[in-house]
Parts: sequence; C-alpha cells; structure tokens
Amino acid sequence: MRELLLSIAIVYTIAVLGSGVYFAKKVRSFSEFLIAGRTLPLPITLGTIWATYVGGATIVGWTGAFYTFGLDWWFYGVGAICGVTVITLVWSKRVRRLGIATLPELIERRYDVRARITLAVAMVIAYLAIYVVQIIALGSVLIVLVGLPREVAYALATIAFVAIAIPGGLKGVAITDFVQAALMATGILLGGTISLYMAGGLKAWEVLPPKHLTPLGYFSPITAIGAFVSVFGIASVSQSLFIQRFAASRDERTAYLAGLMMIPGAFFAYFFGPYLMGTSARTIIGPGFKAADVFPKLVLSLPTWLGALLFATVLATIVTTANSLLISGTANVVWDLVHRLRPGLSEDYLMKLSKIIAAVLGLIGLPWAIFAPGIVDAIAFAYTIYSAVAFTPLYLAFWRRANAVGATASIIGGAITAITWEYVLLRPYGIHSMIPSILVALVLMVVGSLLTPPPPKERVEVVGLK
Repeated sequence: MRELLLSIAIVYTIAVLGSGVYFAKKVRSFSEFLIAGRTLPLPITLGTIWATYVGGATIVGWTGAFYTFGLDWWFYGVGAICGVTVITLVWSKRVRRLGIATLPELIERRYDVRARITLAVAMVIAYLAIYVVQIIALGSVLIVLVGLPREVAYALATIAFVAIAIPGGLKGVAITDFVQAALMATGILLGGTISLYMAGGLKAWEVLPPKHLTPLGYFSPITAIGAFVSVFGIASVSQSLFIQRFAASRDERTAYLAGLMMIPGAFFAYFFGPYLMGTSARTIIGPGFKAADVFPKLVLSLPTWLGALLFATVLATIVTTANSLLISGTANVVWDLVHRLRPGLSEDYLMKLSKIIAAVLGLIGLPWAIFAPGIVDAIAFAYTIYSAVAFTPLYLAFWRRANAVGATASIIGGAITAITWEYVLLRPYGIHSMIPSILVALVLMVVGSLLTPPPPKERVEVVGLK
C-alpha cells in the first residue's frame, strides 16, 4: 500500500503543479494574482473558502485531537463554527463593498497606516505559524505512510508547497480549490462513515474512556474557554481566507452567500471527518498513539481504496491551505508593506516580487516546523497568535471612540503577550495563552483610545457608523 500512496502523492503533486503553471499564463495583472481580479462566482468562491478552511490541521491534527481528548476538542470546533457565522454576518458585504484586498488594508481605512503596517507584520508571523502546521501535517503523513525520515518529509512538503503556490496566485488556486473541494467532501463523508462502521457503529463509543464522553473530561474550564476563544477569534478574523475571498468574489451577494454556506460546511467538515475518524480510531488502531500519528495509522488500517482516497483527501486539504497561507502572507508583505510604502512600483515588479516573497516565506517555515512542538500544540498556538493580533482592532472598529493609537497598541500588546505567555512563561497555572492575550489587547485598545483624541469622522464612517 505504501507504493500506491507514494504514487498518488507524486501524481497529485504533478497535476496540481501543472494546473498552477497553466493558470500562471492567464494571470496578467497583480490584481489577478492577489484577488483573482474580483471575478469569482459563487461556486468557486465557496469552493475555495471551504477547501482552504478545511486544512491539514483539520483532517490530520483534529482527528488526532479528538482521538486524544474526545468531546473536549469540540470547544475548538464550536468556536470555529461561531467564528464563521460572525465574520459572514458582519464583514462579507462590507469587505466587498469597500473594495479592499486584505485585512490590514481594512484596518488602515478605519484607523491609519501605522495600524496597517503593524498588523501586516504580525499577520505574516501568524500565517507562518499556521503554515508550519501544514508542513507538520503533511510531513507526519509522509513519515508514517511512506516511511521517510522526519527532516526529509518536512523538506519535501515545503518544496511542494512553494512550487505549487508560486505560479498562478489566487486566480489559479481558486480554480484548483473548487475541484479539490469535491474530492475532500467525498473523502470526509466516506472516511467518517466507513471508519465508524468498521469500529462497530455506536459500539465505538462503548470502548472510549469515560473522560472522552464528558465535557471538561480533560480540559479545565479555563482551558475550554481559551480553546473556544482562540478558534472563534481566528475564524472571525478570517484565518487568511475569508477577507481575501470576499474581496475576490464577483459581488456583495456572492460573498454573503458563500459565507452563509460555510456555516453548515464547517460543521460537516468537523463532524463527518475528524470527530468520527478520531472516535473510531480508538477501536480500529487502539489507544496509545500520538495525535500526529493517528490519521496515518488509521489510513493503513482501512480498506486500500478508502485509504488511498483519504490520502488524496488529506493531500488536497493540506496543499490548498498551505497555498492560501503563502499567498495571503505574500499579500501582506507586498501589498500592505512594499506597495503601501512605495506606491509607484509597477505591476510587473510587484508580480515578480510576490513570487520571490512566496518562496522565501515558504522556506522559512521549514526550520520552524522541525523545531516546533507536537501538532496539537502547534495548532493551538497558531490560532492564538492570529486571534491575538487581529480580533480586537477588527471588531472594536464599531466602537466610535476606537482610534489608531489604541489599535496599534492592541496589535503589539496582543502579539507580545501571546508569545511571552506561551514560550517564556510556559502557560502559568495552565491558562490558555489566548485569554491573557485578548484581555491585554482589549485593555490597550480601550486605554490607548481614551487617552488620545477621537478618530476623524471619515474613519468611523468606513464601517457604516454615522
């Protein structure tokens, strides 16, 4: 079976790479590279959002997390679904109406250029953290299924991501995402249901430890709140994809409908995929495995055809998410930093620079992945850092008194708090780093805004306030 899976990986990579090269010839402007020329119809918009949202962390990481923590991991899942709901209802139409391309650009419209630049830098770091999770996810699959050494597996994953992301930009990625979304939905549906059948149906729950079936069986209340808030935060500030996809959609209605359809789509992705597979794996492969190894071990235990389909599915989920993260991080560097500070640069120069930046960001992720902790910890921190820097300035934009000083302070303070709490203080008292990060960001936003002059009227009107 290993030979079959390796063949699938090679053929799949070549096919996606060829697709990117093909669409590269059709990308004639930086706008098409960045936001697909704002022309995506509803099926493509929904397909690219869903394919990117359901990433390698969802299939590989969350399957292992449900296997390890049972119902408690649903605090993350519920947070994600609620976040999708909020960003759709609040921002989908506004983003398309404003004609922006990135979240930092929206922040500048509401606050000022200092806030935009600060957020862009912080988001590049956050995107890299989430991108590293994709390297770990694909690397873990290659290690178990193909038998590659860890460093080699991570290096191959990195090279594949960079090679696929560079040629066609968002225009190429969106089309391939739509096709891959169909493959992913099929794999998630069959993987969840057949795994449950092989585990004995409802009997699969009979072999679970009691803590798996009890809310707060493994998590403390503070950890559960942090889990919910961290994923709610990242989903409600876009995780690199909603804002950019809303901006790339054909019109406001398309953006809104795609977001609404993502609400049941998110539930389907978590319930039929990771939760059922993680639960069933306790019976099929037995207890005692590390979270990162659960999905690959499960694939090897399923019928060959289903294992091959799930392998193709996870390749699709990881590749689509990694590509989008590289493109979004590149957009922050090129559009929010380089272009904003040097607006006279030609589109041809920006296109070439974008491909170089995408390659650099992609390669930076490799050493980070090698020295990162386990995939569950990597997922949790990636969610935290993104939410810490973006949630407060985005949603307090509807507070009339919020100004640029408060926004900039909250971005810097949230990022510093997240990194310090996680890696320096090592989560004292077991408190999830999202909780102090978001509290610090909120305090700095309120205090900074109240101690300085109110924002100009035109800044407040950006979000529809009069």
